[in-house]
Amino acid sequence: MVSRMALILWVLEAKKCFWLYEQPQTSLLWEHPRMQSFLKSNIVYKTHMWMGSYGGLSPKGTHLWAPCEQVSKFSLPLPQKEWDHQLVAKKVLPDGSVQVTGNGALKQSQAYPKQFGKATVCVWLNTPCRTFSTNYEKASTKKIPSFWKGNMDKWADANLSDVMQFLSLGTLK
Repeated sequence: MVSRMALILWVLEAKKCFWLYEQPQTSLLWEHPRMQSFLKSNIVYKTHMWMGSYGGLSPKGTHLWAPCEQVSKFSLPLPQKEWDHQLVAKKVLPDGSVQVTGNGALKQSQAYPKQFGKATVCVWLNTPCRTFSTNYEKASTKKIPSFWKGNMDKWADANLSDVMQFLSLGTLK
C-alpha cells in the first residue's frame, strides 16, 4: 500500500494539487524507497503537530507532509491538561518485557477531531495556487526520479489492477 500511496502523491504533484498527508509520529512510511524517491524529487514540507491541540482524545503526536510551507500553521502548542482517556493497557510480562495493547478508546481516537478538519480547510483556502510554468525556456526542470533512469518500472508493488479495472469502467479482463 505504500507504493500505491506514493503513486497517488506523484499524480497529485504532477497535477499541482494541494495535498496533505498525515502519519503518526512513529510511522516509518517515509523511509520506504518509493517515498524516499518522491521526497528527493519534489519540494515537500513536514511539520509536527498534536491531535490533542485540535480536540483529540489524546495528545497523539502526528507528522503532516504537504507541498507548501503553510503546513507549519498546524503546529500548535499542546494543551497542558490531564488526558482522561487511557488508550492502551501496559502489562509487564514474567520475562520483564512490556506488553502494550489497545483498549476500546483507541479505536475511537482514530477519527480526526472536528477542529482539525476545520484547520485543514482554512490552510487549503489560504494556500496560494500552484501553477504550471508557461515559459518553457525558463521553466526549471525537476530532478528525474532515480527509478526512471533507464528501466521502465511498472509499479507492480502498488497492486493497481483494481484501479485500472475501475478506470477502464470494467472493460479490462
